[in-house]
Amino acid sequence: MKNAYIVGGTGVISAAVETQLDDLGVAWTRLAGSNRYETSVKVAETLGTDNGIVVASGENFPDALSGSVLAANLNSPIILTDSTLPNDTSDYLKEQNSERISLLGGTGAISKDVESSLQSAVNYSAIDRVDDISDYVFVSHNYNFPTRVLAAYEDGTTRLVPVTWNSYNIDTSKIGTYSFEGTLAGYKNKVKLTVKVTLENGNLRGNPALNSFLVSYKDNIYYTRIDGNTVLSKIGSESAEPTRVLNGLIGYVSIVNDKIYFTNGANDNNLFKSNLDGSEQTKLTTEGASPFLVVDHWIYASNRKNEFYKMNTDGSNKVLLGTEFAYNMLIDGNYLYYQNGSDGDSIYKMDINTNRKTKIIDAKVSSMNIIDGWIYYSNFNDGKKLYKIKTDGTENIKLSEDSISYLTVYNGWIYYSNDSDSQKLYRIRTDGTDRVKFVDESCGVITALGDYIIYSTTISPFIGKIAQIDGRTAGRFAIPDVFDQQPNDSIESAITFPAGGGWSSPNDNAPAVYGSLQSNDSDFYRITPNNELNFNLLFNSSDILSNAVISIMDKSGRVIYSTQTESDGYAELSVKLAAGTYYIKVSALDGSTIESGNYKIDGWFTSN
Repeated sequence: MKNAYIVGGTGVISAAVETQLDDLGVAWTRLAGSNRYETSVKVAETLGTDNGIVVASGENFPDALSGSVLAANLNSPIILTDSTLPNDTSDYLKEQNSERISLLGGTGAISKDVESSLQSAVNYSAIDRVDDISDYVFVSHNYNFPTRVLAAYEDGTTRLVPVTWNSYNIDTSKIGTYSFEGTLAGYKNKVKLTVKVTLENGNLRGNPALNSFLVSYKDNIYYTRIDGNTVLSKIGSESAEPTRVLNGLIGYVSIVNDKIYFTNGANDNNLFKSNLDGSEQTKLTTEGASPFLVVDHWIYASNRKNEFYKMNTDGSNKVLLGTEFAYNMLIDGNYLYYQNGSDGDSIYKMDINTNRKTKIIDAKVSSMNIIDGWIYYSNFNDGKKLYKIKTDGTENIKLSEDSISYLTVYNGWIYYSNDSDSQKLYRIRTDGTDRVKFVDESCGVITALGDYIIYSTTISPFIGKIAQIDGRTAGRFAIPDVFDQQPNDSIESAITFPAGGGWSSPNDNAPAVYGSLQSNDSDFYRITPNNELNFNLLFNSSDILSNAVISIMDKSGRVIYSTQTESDGYAELSVKLAAGTYYIKVSALDGSTIESGNYKIDGWFTSN
């Protein structure tokens, strides 16, 4: 067991249990409120209410105990209530919009007044609109049907609701298009799902910018992150721990037919390919490569000579397509769409069978996306306003007066970074209606996977954040926290510190390290910058206060920087480090009387 939850305060489960878990190397999280009702809300906040809630009396335990089996089967939290619904519980439920409420016990346990309060707290507004869904699957891949769809309610809220499809049969052995109808409880209309079976290619949700940092492939997400240099990592659907796949200065990434294609800035930005585990790397170009696109057994790219070409995925049979700089490429049917950097960043399309080219948009474009026969783009010539145009070049329509940088289109909505509002994450329907701020946070590249929007909080490097498409949850994506595990009291037993990089502060993205310190104790962590960088560290502990020293040591153990925590348990440092191996040492101050003190460290790299 690696992780544990402690439910209740120290009056219910003593702090000694925390120490025992620490000794076992088990990371723990305590969920506790000022009373049992607030504690049940804390548990619900952690578990979530997407599958509904189960309500039980908090005055007697039998109903909650017997109903725990139901709650487990539903994957729903148990909310406790008194003879009246607590205000904190009511406020929490109003924010959740839960679809299903199960009451445990009769009116002697949960009164009619509580039932009425629950009905007032939970939104029972009718579904007003559900947009049709367009999706794709590669030939010979498995297709996972959506289990929930985003529904807009009459009161203006949105929420994910379960959907049942009229068929789950799809033949992915060959190219084709399939249509399905979905049924939602309480909604009289049907939801249409269109799935295209296509050849494997490097598109991700039709968004070319995404190849710079994130690719979804066979139940794994591959993404670039800063760890001294830009590396490629992957995280699986069943794992919370990322695995490093490629080292170097990894730039654009595409995965097709079980091969990773990537540019490496550490090798003159040339194009390489490797196996999915990063092994057997093969260099494919010698003159660099632009943002490229892989379609089945072909690679489309441009080089430093502004040669636009295609070649086989083994680097052979190079065919010149033009003297131009083509980038941000997308495949849609038999056409390749791209921005032409040699013609003012306008949009062209090319028939991949005849190589015949046609200019579609005679304007500078800063971002584009293609779906359902429409190109959605940011028109630089009109202040980066949001437009859409048909793929045949007709019906050019302005959708918004917002200036935008990045966009992705997903299930009837356009998600975009709004330059008119400090690059905050907005969304608007593909018909230009229902514009709303989706997340009150500046963002860069955006994509959609399943029930979630994944976005970067800066343009480069990838700093992942994730939000549910109904806007109710947000958090960090694929940035693992590290927990102090004994023994790590020497350089030889030091734990790797997964320092992030490229940011001015750690608030949104730096990995966190959680540890515990006793008298005469020391904890060691290892950092390994691959070039000269500034390493920044924040230390915080309300337990240790001024009784700790944080030191930076070189590989021989020599202290090159040291600072003591202040009276509030806070310390910070920034030190320039050359490429190499270094150690962070957290130690108790000589003569201190720490019995057991928990701490948190945030660390990140910045360039000099």
